[in-house]
Amino acid sequence: MKNYRFFIFGLIVGIGAILVVAPQIPAVMTSLVHSPAAIFWLGLTLAVTVLPVRGMAGVGALNISPLPLMTMLLLYGTQTAALAGWITGLTATFANPVRKPVVDLERALINSAKHVFCIVAAGYILWGGFSSGAGVGHSGFSSGLLVRLLIAHGAYFAVSTFLLSFAVSLRDGRHLFDVWRANFGWGALLSW
Repeated sequence: MKNYRFFIFGLIVGIGAILVVAPQIPAVMTSLVHSPAAIFWLGLTLAVTVLPVRGMAGVGALNISPLPLMTMLLLYGTQTAALAGWITGLTATFANPVRKPVVDLERALINSAKHVFCIVAAGYILWGGFSSGAGVGHSGFSSGLLVRLLIAHGAYFAVSTFLLSFAVSLRDGRHLFDVWRANFGWGALLSW
């Protein structure tokens, strides 16, 4: 095994995400079956995650998966969005194998867990918990929802970039802040 720290980190966050999502699967699947709109948002999330979106003048690829995931969080609550994030991260890993014929287990686990933990952090800020009953459809618009939504998006970005930077620093042996600055520092503006 070439880099055991990266592998162990992948196992820890991957198993953690599965433990968060697995108990919610029956309730979320039931709500998805009864909501064609939620299925549409799940499909849109998968599409924008799997299909590359080019930036201006074709320079680089832009990840816009937080947009439909945050929309699912807003409309359907934390449980549904977390399961959608887990499915999205796993699907994106296998759809984009980074020029390798086989996808690394730890990379698949980290990618799927990243979305789960980002959504859970944002969900706690937006809805104050991890319930399926949250969402604009159940609770309506309330005062301060826009402010909480902006803070929740900031939490999503912070958790996402920290987890990815930490994983890359473990894999490559670089300093965490150097990885973050080189790969995500500019993303704060684009993310908002």
